Amino acid sequence: MVVEPRNRLVFPVLMVLLCVLGASGWFLLQSQSPRTDMPLHIAMPPLADQTLHSDCPLATQGCIVQIEDGPLAITLRPQGLPALTPLTLELAGTFASHANDWLVWFEGQDMEMGRHFFSPKSGPAQSSSDLLYFSGMIPVCSIDERMVWLLNVQFAYNGQLTRVVFEIMTRHDTH
Repeated sequence: MVVEPRNRLVFPVLMVLLCVLGASGWFLLQSQSPRTDMPLHIAMPPLADQTLHSDCPLATQGCIVQIEDGPLAITLRPQGLPALTPLTLELAGTFASHANDWLVWFEGQDMEMGRHFFSPKSGPAQSSSDLLYFSGMIPVCSIDERMVWLLNVQFAYNGQLTRVVFEIMTRHDTH
C-alpha cells in the first residue's frame, strides 16, 4: 500500500492539535482551581460562636444592633445597594475599637454568587477610634433583578466570635 503525501501529514497534525487542546485544558483547570495563596479565613470564614440576624432594612437606613457591651451602629453607603458601585460600610460603637479580626462580606442568599469581601479603609481624618470603615462592591446578578444578598459582619470580642447578618434586596435597572 502506498501512502500519499497528504495522508502522511494527518497523524502529526492530529498529535499537535491534541497536545494544544490538552495544554489548554490543563491551564483552564489551573485557573478554575481554588486559590491557595489566600488566607484560609478569607476563602472560608470561621464559624461564629453566635450569629445575630437583623431585620433592619440596611439598604435604606442605618441600623443599630445590640451587642452585649453596647450598640453597634451600621451604615451602608450609598443607599439602595447598587451593584458594581463602590460601597462603604461604617461601623460605630464604643467596643468597635476593642474588637478584632473584623471580616465583612456579601454572599447570595438563594444563589451562589461567591463571597465578596470588603477591605478595611481609613476614615475621615476627624473620625474617632470608635468608627471603622470597610469598602467593596457587589456584582450584578443577570438572572434575578431582585437579588437577595446576605451582608455578614463578623468580629472577635471578649473571646467570642460574633457574626451579624443582614438580608438586603437589591434591584438593578435594565435601562
